[in-house]
Amino acid sequence: MFSGDHRVRFAGRIDNEALLQLLPHFSINLWPAVNEALGMTFLESQARGCTVVAGNEGGVHSVVDNGHTGILCPPRDSLALARAVDSLLSHPEQLENYQQNARTYVTENHSLQHAATELRDIISHAITIQKQSNPTESAGNPDHG
Repeated sequence: MFSGDHRVRFAGRIDNEALLQLLPHFSINLWPAVNEALGMTFLESQARGCTVVAGNEGGVHSVVDNGHTGILCPPRDSLALARAVDSLLSHPEQLENYQQNARTYVTENHSLQHAATELRDIISHAITIQKQSNPTESAGNPDHG
């Protein structure tokens, strides 16, 4: 379908370090996501401004915001994947919008800072609940407090 299209390049197999260096030069990460549990590739791509086109299988929907940072297609539907890429290449303004959204989405929802904040909040909440359920135990014990 994309034969001869100068806008489409298949990178082939690339080691992880080289891939991270190349990602900012690509517009779309196309990955069928067969049996994909989460897909670090999608987070890495979006963090570097690549729009994701992927199969909506496994945990992919938890890291790609369909219609905002990329396009999720029915699982194992190669025609839907091809149509999504064709649509993005035909609408560069939409592609650019997804790319900008992707960077923001990963920073706000999947960055190390965001994860640290969520973990801190969860632990603080658990400590508060523990103190409320055992007020005499935590008040008299120097290890709680």
